[in-house]
Amino acid sequence: MPTYNRAKTIKKSISSVLNQSYSNLELIVVDDGSSDNTKKVIETINDSRVRYIWQNNSGACVARNNGIDNANGEYIAFNDSDDTWKPNKLERQLEMLTKTGADVVFCKLAIPLKNRYKKLQPEGINEGFVNFRESSVAGIGTQTLFFKKEVLTEFKFDEKIPRFQDLEILINIMNSGKYSLYCTNESLLDDYEMSEDSISINPTKLITALEILEKSIQT
Repeated sequence: MPTYNRAKTIKKSISSVLNQSYSNLELIVVDDGSSDNTKKVIETINDSRVRYIWQNNSGACVARNNGIDNANGEYIAFNDSDDTWKPNKLERQLEMLTKTGADVVFCKLAIPLKNRYKKLQPEGINEGFVNFRESSVAGIGTQTLFFKKEVLTEFKFDEKIPRFQDLEILINIMNSGKYSLYCTNESLLDDYEMSEDSISINPTKLITALEILEKSIQT
């Protein structure tokens, strides 16, 4: 869980991980140089499964790679410090990974609409293995992904890309032809938030990210 100045939301996000039905886990929180009281909030959580790592402000992708390097588990999942998982997220994704033999499993994101209904994204991918050459992997959120650790030992997040890091790493993984990607057609996240200071709404970072993505697709 990378975090930066999320003292107001991180406790809820952490609780959603610690309260998973699959409880044999470690939660590595990588603090990307927060200037608020994020650290103090984390210190109030009395659970030995939580590990706190501080780094100088270097960006979310650096924080994710830092977490990967420090992970002890056989599998790795990501959550943002303003999002929450449903209680069975890890259990369901581990079941699907074991059942299908996939190397990476992702679930859908339920996006709230104005009419109070929710739309599952990405819309163009349904339950089953994803053929990278026939289906786009755009719209698969980092917090929906569940990896065998060996995949992330070989492929890391591009630390220069400010947006679409999930798309960029999936393109590289699928381009290798070594690993399989499976979609479970259900939403396993409770809340999906986009904060006012989110990099997802920064137009300058959008341009930078698209330039990096173009190079990944071409290779």
